[in-house]
Amino acid sequence: MSSNQISKTTLHKSLNAGFSLVELSIVLIVIGVLIVGVSQGYNLVRSAQISNARGITAKSPVGQTEGLIAWYESSLLDSFTKTQIYDGAQITEWKDISSYSYLSGFNKPTTTTTANLTFAQSAINKIPGLKFVGTSAKLNLANFNQGATSASTIFMVFKLNYTPDTTNYRTIFDNGTNSTYSISIKSNAVSINNGASGLKTVSNAFEFNKTYIMAIYFNGTNSQIYLNNAISMFGSTALSITGSNQLNGLTIGNNFAGTAGFTGIISEVVIFNRVLKEAERKEIFYYLSKKYKISVNGI
Repeated sequence: MSSNQISKTTLHKSLNAGFSLVELSIVLIVIGVLIVGVSQGYNLVRSAQISNARGITAKSPVGQTEGLIAWYESSLLDSFTKTQIYDGAQITEWKDISSYSYLSGFNKPTTTTTANLTFAQSAINKIPGLKFVGTSAKLNLANFNQGATSASTIFMVFKLNYTPDTTNYRTIFDNGTNSTYSISIKSNAVSINNGASGLKTVSNAFEFNKTYIMAIYFNGTNSQIYLNNAISMFGSTALSITGSNQLNGLTIGNNFAGTAGFTGIISEVVIFNRVLKEAERKEIFYYLSKKYKISVNGI
C-alpha cells in the first residue's frame, strides 16, 4: 500500500471517529435536555398541585365557621418557620392560620428539634405534610389563647406509615396538659377520652399507607366519631363519654406523656369550641376531600 493510500485510510478512520464523537455529543446533549425538561415538568406539576391546594384552602369554609379555635395546615408558606420548609427539615413549630392567630402568632404548638418530626415536601396528594415517627415526636401547646372548652369538634387529616394491630393504640391528638382529652386509633377502633372513654370499632378501619379524614365530636353522652372510610362509616350512633375534662391546649401526634406516638403523616388539624351542625360538618369534609383527594361517604 502506498503512503498516499495509507494517509487516505487514516483520514477516513479519523473522520469516522470524529463523526462518532459528534454524534455521541449530540446524544448526550439531547439526553441532558430531556432530563432538564422532565425535571422542570415535575417541578411545574408540583407547583401547580401546591398552588391548587392553597387556592382550595383560601376558599375553605373553615375560616367562616363560628367557633374556630385553631387551624393547622401544611400547604401555606405561613404555616411553618420559613427556614424549615424543605424536605426532611426538623420542625419546631406549627402556626395557627386562623384569623384570630394569623397576625398575633397565638396558639402555636412547639417541640424541641428531633429527627422524628420532619417536614415532608410531598405527602398526602403530593401536598406537604408533617412526618411523625414514634414516641418522641409531638407538638405541644399548653393553653389556647381563647381559653378552655368542654364541647368541641376536631377534624384531622392523616396517613398511616405503620401496620396497626388490634391491641396497641396510637394517640394522634391529646390535651395540652396532663388532663386527658384524647383521640387514639388502632386497626379496628377509634377511642376518645375526656376523663371517661368511648370507642367505635369496625374491622380494618385503619390500614398501612392509607389516608383518612376524621371528625370527632366531644359532646358528653352525645359524642360522635365520623370517618371518611368508604368501606364503613362511623357516625350512626352516639357515644357516651361522661368525663369532665376540658380541652385547654393540644398535643399533636402523641399523648401528652409522649408514650403512644403516631407514625405517619398529619396534614391538617382543625378545632372548634362547639359541636358543628350537620351541614357545617359536611362542608368541611368536602373541603378536605377536595384538597387531599380522599373519598368520603355518609358524612
